[in-house]
Amino acid sequence: MEEEDNYVEYVPVAKRRALTAQMILQRRGNSSALEDELEKSILAEAKPSLLVKASQLKRDQPEISQTEQIVQQEKEMIEHLSDKKTLMSVRELAKGITYTEPLLTGWKPPFPKTRLNDPMEDGDTITTASGVKGCAYCGGLGHRIRDCPKLDHQRSQQLADSRRDYFGSGGYRGEI
Repeated sequence: MEEEDNYVEYVPVAKRRALTAQMILQRRGNSSALEDELEKSILAEAKPSLLVKASQLKRDQPEISQTEQIVQQEKEMIEHLSDKKTLMSVRELAKGITYTEPLLTGWKPPFPKTRLNDPMEDGDTITTASGVKGCAYCGGLGHRIRDCPKLDHQRSQQLADSRRDYFGSGGYRGEI
């Protein structure tokens, strides 16, 4: 409150310069230029800036409590939810066409996408007599061939063997 009481309105640079020029002209005694400047300053004072208007409106506005603000936001959200409409063409909207049942089309999802429903339902798995699915390579349960730890071990051994064949049995020592 003290800040509002001690508030001094901002005076633009152009207006300050005009006032200083006016004071200089008063000292010299040039009254005709003084009257013109006085008229301009009166017109400027009659038309407050947008910043001043906004601050006055903000001060005049009643304070809204936190709960009232939340209630107001919820009301706005509910209003916006009811505004949502179905996606329709302009022609359908103009004629007022509404659909009560879904339109049947011949579209089917691609075959690989339909297989993704059951991740263990592919050629990488085997099914035991009890219906439990497991790896087709090692027979282990709960994983597929591409995730098989034994196959990963075998691949790493093959890589090591190929390196051994390339660099020799003694290993690579960086010699040329």
